[in-house]
Amino acid sequence: MTGGAVIGWIGLGCFPDSPQKPSSSGTGGSGGGSGGSGGAGGSGGSGGAGGTGGTGGSPMPDAGATIDASPPDASCGTATWYDLYAVALYMDGSIGPTTGTITAQFLAADQEMTFDFWHGHNGIMHRWTVTQAHIRQLLLGQRVMITTTIVEDHNHDLFIDPMDSQWRLPDAQPQMVPIPCN
Repeated sequence: MTGGAVIGWIGLGCFPDSPQKPSSSGTGGSGGGSGGSGGAGGSGGSGGAGGTGGTGGSPMPDAGATIDASPPDASCGTATWYDLYAVALYMDGSIGPTTGTITAQFLAADQEMTFDFWHGHNGIMHRWTVTQAHIRQLLLGQRVMITTTIVEDHNHDLFIDPMDSQWRLPDAQPQMVPIPCN
């Protein structure tokens, strides 16, 4: 494949091993015609002439259902990640220098982190933060735009692009990183 990260999925959802029963279904109508089924949380259709509609299904699982109360850091699959650079943009929007590295180890920790930008003014660095929301976006193969802090009445933009291989660190090797569900 040319040009990007390979996103590999393991599991079918946020809680791939969770045994969970479907919601209970509703009852049909009574009387002159057949009422509609309530379905999962929906209301029943109207009955025929002189009849009444069915009742909706319960939006809650049956009392005997098992719900996986997984911790908030549960994995929603796995992504293949290549360590790469964050890239600064000049004020005119053109590509500037690299300004930090985003590693698989950092992403796997799933913790917000603030980095120094490539420059500052009068001893005060512009800074930028990668949030947990950014981490999830990156692991889903989405480009992230971030704005730095303001120093001397201005700030800068930068991006992290997991799909463009030109921003990979030299000799970066593919690494599997769990995708957080939150």
